[in-house]
Amino acid sequence: MGKYIVILGARGFIGQETVRFLLQKRMDLFLIARHAGCVEGIPVHPVNLERKGALRQALRRRHIRALVYLSASIPQRIEDANRRIYARNMAMHEEVLSSWRALGCQLVYASSGSVYTADTQLPWREDAFVVPDNWYSFSKLAGELFFLKEQSSLKYPLTILRLNAPYGYRKEHKSVVNIFIEQALAQKPITVFGSGKREQDFLYVGDAAHAIWRAIQAAQTGIFNIASGRSVSMNKLALMIKALTKSSSRMIIGKTFDPLESQRVIFNVRKAHRVLGFSAQSSLKEGLRECIKRYNEETR
Repeated sequence: MGKYIVILGARGFIGQETVRFLLQKRMDLFLIARHAGCVEGIPVHPVNLERKGALRQALRRRHIRALVYLSASIPQRIEDANRRIYARNMAMHEEVLSSWRALGCQLVYASSGSVYTADTQLPWREDAFVVPDNWYSFSKLAGELFFLKEQSSLKYPLTILRLNAPYGYRKEHKSVVNIFIEQALAQKPITVFGSGKREQDFLYVGDAAHAIWRAIQAAQTGIFNIASGRSVSMNKLALMIKALTKSSSRMIIGKTFDPLESQRVIFNVRKAHRVLGFSAQSSLKEGLRECIKRYNEETR
């Protein structure tokens, strides 16, 4: 048995996809989540990352190649993010840092593209000055700064991935993609907030897992935008989903206010391609097809 890749948050949306992807690459995995379970036949060890010393105890006497830190306290809606979520994520950061320091391995930290805001100059680059506009995103940025400060003295590889708007089949923390697909498949009206001009750059969950694998392979220190590099409006997204599902749903536009109506999203993803060798493999249409296929399989 070689050195383990430890997946923190292995039972989560991105965690499960990452486990599947890394198993295909024949990597030795050690899985951790808040609650026990099993992913792809591998047992998941229950560890509360908010409890001091819990992670170090779980990894005691194990040879670790990399910690992949996906765990996070996530609000159901970004508007629900509060100081409690910030505090919980900071407690997890503290525990992961303590273990990283003791293990002397690479840390791959899943940050978020939500650290950028409408005030950030386009296109969004990793070296931009950012001031997040909610407690969840602020906790993600705080994690970046927290680990970067320590890395300057530890010298272990620290790869920070700003994953943006990952989508795929999921039952919890559903994104607008899931909501539109479920409405379309049920032949219910597809509700688009505001005028539908708001933009987003969606990343298929399989590409998020691919980026994590690339990060492990490269073992480079830095911050990297992980996005498709292609934005779409909510109107176009709804129309695309309606066409792919062959739905007769009507679209309801403009009846609900969208506070991010004027949001434009343009990610510069060149650094991830140059340093990690990562580029999103799935177009939006291809990713949506896979997601819709999974929904159809689950309802049979």
